[in-house]
Amino acid sequence: MIKILKEWMEDENNRKQIYVMHGLMLLFYIFTFYVVCESGYSGDDIYNSCALGLKYIPGRGVWTTVANAYVDWLNVGRFFPFSEYCLLMFYYIPSRLGYKIAILVISYIVSVLFGMCINKVSGNRYMGYATMLLFPLCTQLTSNFDSALYSFHALIQMTFLWVLLSLWCIIKCVELEKKWAKIVTWILSGVFLFFALGSYEVAFVLAVFVGLAVWGYTGNFLRTLKLLIPDFIAYGVAVAINLYLRMNIHTVGYDGISINLEPIAIIKTFIIEITATFPLRRMLYWNSMVENAGISTYISNIRFTDVLMVLLFIAILVYIVKKLYKTLDNIKALLFLFLGGVSLMVLPAMLIAVSFMYQQTLDIGTGHLCLYVQSFGLILIVLSMLILIMRKCSKKASLIIITILAVISVPVMVLQEADARVSVEEKNEYYQRPVNNVSDAIHDGVLDMVGDEDILVGVSDYYYDVTNTEAFYARYAYRHINTIDNDVVKDKGDIYMSNLVNNGRLYITNSNYGGKDGVGNFVLAAKATGMTKDSSAIGYNFTADKVTVYVSGGKVSQVNYTDDSVNKSVKVDMSNARKTSKGYTIVELEGTNIDVKSVNLN
Repeated sequence: MIKILKEWMEDENNRKQIYVMHGLMLLFYIFTFYVVCESGYSGDDIYNSCALGLKYIPGRGVWTTVANAYVDWLNVGRFFPFSEYCLLMFYYIPSRLGYKIAILVISYIVSVLFGMCINKVSGNRYMGYATMLLFPLCTQLTSNFDSALYSFHALIQMTFLWVLLSLWCIIKCVELEKKWAKIVTWILSGVFLFFALGSYEVAFVLAVFVGLAVWGYTGNFLRTLKLLIPDFIAYGVAVAINLYLRMNIHTVGYDGISINLEPIAIIKTFIIEITATFPLRRMLYWNSMVENAGISTYISNIRFTDVLMVLLFIAILVYIVKKLYKTLDNIKALLFLFLGGVSLMVLPAMLIAVSFMYQQTLDIGTGHLCLYVQSFGLILIVLSMLILIMRKCSKKASLIIITILAVISVPVMVLQEADARVSVEEKNEYYQRPVNNVSDAIHDGVLDMVGDEDILVGVSDYYYDVTNTEAFYARYAYRHINTIDNDVVKDKGDIYMSNLVNNGRLYITNSNYGGKDGVGNFVLAAKATGMTKDSSAIGYNFTADKVTVYVSGGKVSQVNYTDDSVNKSVKVDMSNARKTSKGYTIVELEGTNIDVKSVNLN
């Protein structure tokens, strides 16, 4: 049996061998990146995930909002029409898990296509497999910052996918024999690059990788220039459009594209961005270790699936190394692969380094979305150096080096997984679970008292009561609730707000998330009967004569509040209290001028 299996794996023409390799690689990716599926919304996804609520808001359908977003970005001077699919993505994939799976599927497709391109450029199938295997070791898996693996609707993945498709079309243009097929793929290469340039500005430097890869593939500079003609045209058109927008349409400032050429700031930001590409960089930063309560927290987050992940890694690695040794002489364009890696790792980091906004916001161990692309650059740099070692050193010496690196890689991968789980848990506590607390209460009817003509104001400090509040509440109530946020309240002024209160049309909601054990979690709603100006973010303090509190968890004994400037409390009999389908206990507070923001639990 072992002999048959060995012969089967040795057969270079056995296509089933390719299918088995991709099947094992897919399993390896599932075990490695499943933690992403456990994460909640973060970054811009927090707001964009409310896209489903737009269909309930008159005049704010998802397609109308997308069209308005195009205009808004044009006014900023940015041309990326192919990036606004984000709202449509959240609209048609409203499930958080479905959205996370979509990100991982796109990311896996990018890894496969990158491996296919490296296979063609290097002339070696196993170089392509190696790039796929190395990806988890050349990136940070933490969600401690807004990583492309967790958020931002796979924007950087889609941008890089268009770039790789452009490169793949050029490769196929060379390989195909029929003239019409050559012309179609040649033109498509420019079309796909234009899609990339119209998706995100980083594509302007990723185009360098395409040029280097094509040069390495053809081995002829003049032929490379000819093959790149459609890409040159696409590049020129995109540059012309962006210049026109900046000079003629640009009316609103945006820090993300504001440039600061102060040398110290550039060097510091560049170093932070580059080093953040390496695995465990955030974890190894001392402040992160303190926040995560030490190494014991990481050890407790190691799972049995990590063992399976390591076994798959070792099995695939042994197979690839064995095959690479047999085909070392067939690997070509090593210099171009190395230079392509440098371009992918360095050029995006340089873009971030000159941005005023990122000079102010990036911290040690964190990075911009470009880290995703930089990881592929690191892969090519590492792989090129390993191939050079295998060629220059004796087989015994190079095997020792590779074995040492593999031994180091195992704990790195395991710690990466543990660090990712710790960071996901932290972020879920801060972002996702407060949303779950409110959405569950809405589904159970906490806002049923708010009529179609009434106005709702959220007075919590959570992001959903500060920005995009109308879409948020509509998204979980499955109906339009006239909701206004802090800025709108301030703009409307005293007279408008007082009239709402006097006419009985103003409702207030407040929420608190105390922790995943349920202690201190509540969502309340009340019809406002009074208001006074204060120094809070919303500018007013609201009172009510009756407050309905949805309490989560079974350890709460009483609800405390201030009634007409007197501190009071209501004891809660959790065993006999009225329960909802989601497990909330409903507590009714009645009095005179109950301070809505004073409500708390113990």
